[in-house]
Amino acid sequence: HLVEALNPPRSLSRHPLFQVMLAWQSIADAPVALGPEATARLTAVPSGTAKFDLTLNAGELPGGGIGGFLEFRTDLFDRSTAQALADRLSRLLTAAAERPRTPVGLLPVLGEDEVHRALVEANGVPSGDRPAPLTLAEVYGAAARRHPERVAVTCEGDSLTYAELSSRAQSLARLLADRNIGPGSIVALALPRSLDLVAGLLAVSLAGAAYLPMDPDYPADRLAYMLDDARPAALITDAATAGRLPAHDLPLITVDEAAGFPDGPITQADRTRPLTPQDPAYVIYTSG
Repeated sequence: HLVEALNPPRSLSRHPLFQVMLAWQSIADAPVALGPEATARLTAVPSGTAKFDLTLNAGELPGGGIGGFLEFRTDLFDRSTAQALADRLSRLLTAAAERPRTPVGLLPVLGEDEVHRALVEANGVPSGDRPAPLTLAEVYGAAARRHPERVAVTCEGDSLTYAELSSRAQSLARLLADRNIGPGSIVALALPRSLDLVAGLLAVSLAGAAYLPMDPDYPADRLAYMLDDARPAALITDAATAGRLPAHDLPLITVDEAAGFPDGPITQADRTRPLTPQDPAYVIYTSG
């Protein structure tokens, strides 16, 4: 009935509802006496045919522990791939048994050789030759220096080049630094979608702080919760939006206040302390 209701695309090569099955055998594996001189016990007899893409048959062993076998379709998997899948499951279950309080997401699935292939060999760069990690401010600064006259952002018919965007953001970043806001701080931004919003986000990053974007159209209690929970060092907005925000006791900065500050590039010496790749870049509140 379910297949008829869903009516998925049909294929004779696979089951219409699922392709992987886990079968847990709870039948005791102990010998059964058939008479005074005969006993019998259950044993798995391979059929030679895979009913599904993957089937894991498992159950408790008489002496303790869990045993089983993996059945796979040879037209989809070769033996080494199926063995790798079985090894990963065994590694995960072993780690879970040894560390029962560890969250599942932190348990190992891949072996050391697989991790090395994924992180090193697949990138084609020897681990010793990797470039040093960069901050967002450094990545943006390099792009702005390469093509200052290119358009960096557009909004409703208006646009800013990289040079113009840098000028706006750097002035605001210096204002933040002047108020002792930098790496390790959080700065909330409540601005409508605009060039000022992009410049404000960039300014917070250049100052080294983490930005907290807030949609002014959110319900007041939602905005109030975000401000109370994150406790940002300041709130950046504009004159038109400030009156729509819930009551708060945070230092308020409007984007036009930065007009009197220098707009040159921000260096580590300009920040409250040096910015590192380990410093938080942003804080996001999701619907969950």
